[in-house]
Amino acid sequence: MNISLIGSIASLLALIPLAGAGAVTLAQHTGGRRLLRLSRGCPLDIVATTSDMSLSEKGPRVRRATTGHGQVQGIAQCAQCVGHFYWRKRIKVYMSRQVTDTLTNDLVILGGLIGNEIAESFTSRLCNSFGREIFRFNDVGTMDVVLDSFSVQDFDLQLDKAGTITRDLGAVIVWRNPFSDSWRRAVMCIGFSTYGTADAARWVFEELIPASIGVWLKTFKRYRNARRSLRRRECCLALLEFQYSGGSLQIPLGVPKLRYFGHFADPMGSLRERLFRL
Repeated sequence: MNISLIGSIASLLALIPLAGAGAVTLAQHTGGRRLLRLSRGCPLDIVATTSDMSLSEKGPRVRRATTGHGQVQGIAQCAQCVGHFYWRKRIKVYMSRQVTDTLTNDLVILGGLIGNEIAESFTSRLCNSFGREIFRFNDVGTMDVVLDSFSVQDFDLQLDKAGTITRDLGAVIVWRNPFSDSWRRAVMCIGFSTYGTADAARWVFEELIPASIGVWLKTFKRYRNARRSLRRRECCLALLEFQYSGGSLQIPLGVPKLRYFGHFADPMGSLRERLFRL
């Protein structure tokens, strides 16, 4: 056999693994975009709950808005995931008490309802849209959360001797943006503490919609139904429990426990979307 022909065959065989890897990467990239369902022609608005407003002690006397480190981590995780699947997507970050725009773009809300009128209005419109209290979150006094017919009352954060929490709950809502007349994606992540908020966002943007092919394959069976609901543009509610160790570092332990997941056809969906769900 001609030596040059053998070399050509060998070169083609060497390209097969590369082509296969490229096909897997493309499929995963396309799959991620189908889950996120972000619009191409508008930016992504991220709203973080304002913890406090204070005057700067040095320099010009300006009012500064502060937030928890969990919200900051959530912003980073969201931006990393969105940047992986939407290279040209613009991202705008707001503190909840300093929102100046109408928030009609794709939307991500991070943090609790206290001090966040955007989150309060979002959950109120969610319940009004479904005609019932499909979601309720109370982190003042008792720790209570309701997701449709599932509820947790008086949740115990289980403080250790140092006074730091050893567990938390994180709630996730993946729906449409109720502030927009056009269909836009909306995601809300909220925990009883800032740690729960961070890990709820991490679950959405690193596990449910992972940029890593390895994570995608590892969690394929675990989140198959949840991902199918996202592709159908249904309203999805999830509640996760996180365990921590490491004192002030709050290191998550193991895989988060998915305590509840529910998906519901959007009553405001288009006729085409309703037929698609059938």
